[in-house]
Amino acid sequence: MQTVFRLCLICAITTLFSCGGGSGNSNNNTVWKVELAFSRVDNPSGLDPFTVDATILRDGSPTAGLQPLIQLGRGTHDAVSDLGDGRYRFTVTPDQTGEYPVTVSFETGSLTRTALVLKSVHADWGQPMSVPGLVNTEGYEDGATITPDGQYLFVQTGPQYFSGLFVFLAPRANGGCGGDRLNPVICHHPWLDTLPGTYTAPERPGFFDGRFSGSTFLHNSNAFGIDIDQAPIFAFATMFYGFKKQPDGSFSEPFYVAFDDLNDAIANPFGMSFRMNADGSATMIFAHNDGDPGAVVDQDNDNLTAAVDSGFDVYTLDITPGQNTSLGQYTVGNPPVRGSFFPSAQVNFDKTGTEGAYGTQGNPHLYVLNDGSIDSIWTDDEFDGDDADPGNDSDIGDLSVYTLSSG
Repeated sequence: MQTVFRLCLICAITTLFSCGGGSGNSNNNTVWKVELAFSRVDNPSGLDPFTVDATILRDGSPTAGLQPLIQLGRGTHDAVSDLGDGRYRFTVTPDQTGEYPVTVSFETGSLTRTALVLKSVHADWGQPMSVPGLVNTEGYEDGATITPDGQYLFVQTGPQYFSGLFVFLAPRANGGCGGDRLNPVICHHPWLDTLPGTYTAPERPGFFDGRFSGSTFLHNSNAFGIDIDQAPIFAFATMFYGFKKQPDGSFSEPFYVAFDDLNDAIANPFGMSFRMNADGSATMIFAHNDGDPGAVVDQDNDNLTAAVDSGFDVYTLDITPGQNTSLGQYTVGNPPVRGSFFPSAQVNFDKTGTEGAYGTQGNPHLYVLNDGSIDSIWTDDEFDGDDADPGNDSDIGDLSVYTLSSG
């Protein structure tokens, strides 16, 4: 089974600073609201503690002399100090790396934010935080990008365990699948077969669910014509979702930007980059390998033979942020066949030579000048280890820059 997705190192979607508010009404119509701000305390000898400033507002005014309730998901905190200006300060001491949910409540006002404790943090950084809102789930989030105006955050996301990849690759003798789910017998493991994350509203409305049954991963493919539990590999089901920034700094109002691949959620864009347009639309570029057997290029510049798979290429499409967008359709095939509806257009890098479309143009970045014009496109040639050998897909860290000559 040929896949059209790229696997990335899993990352927690984080911000360096966080503040926000939670509010509610009490019986006497008083409105209580809590705002939280986090700061990291440098600790050269161990894990960094973090200080929390909780501002409690009564009908919009910071109010001193209260006793807020503090709840931690892990770790311990010292005594709460009333700073006299509506702020209440305490410091959390971690006992291990990971996520640290912090909830501060008073009367009907309550707010939870999650700090991320890392083994090492650069001195210039503040306190890393989990992005609040509907972005993070118990499943998989990766490949974060944000629009230049800071109003929309995009992530690649799916309901499965990322750690299932390691089980799939591990030798059978060690409890893994040895890189083949089917041979010598079908390989099963909770990390392969169970979906810990959500794929429904409110977090993921419209997620393509043709490879799920409840919390079970079916290991099938509609687009490839593969029956349930007959996929030889562990093919992730992921889609790109965007989230709009809210007044409190959280990101919600999810929408997807995806290929319609018969409800598989296998075909995906990668490495999104954006230019915001005056009419409210956004010009998006992304990397994609559609598996088209005709997508071959002339690798040696002799203008005679086009014999090398072009690999991942850069595509573009104007989208309306906040609205679901189909990048194109695929029909059944092995690999799936591009359908008649395919609004995404391939960027022309000239289909000749090692400086053209041959090989991988991954994770593209759209370099936009201050006047809004496009200067160049930068790409990560992450699978092109040896230009003299088209079959060498090792990563030697090359980048390519393509300057705009017209259009």
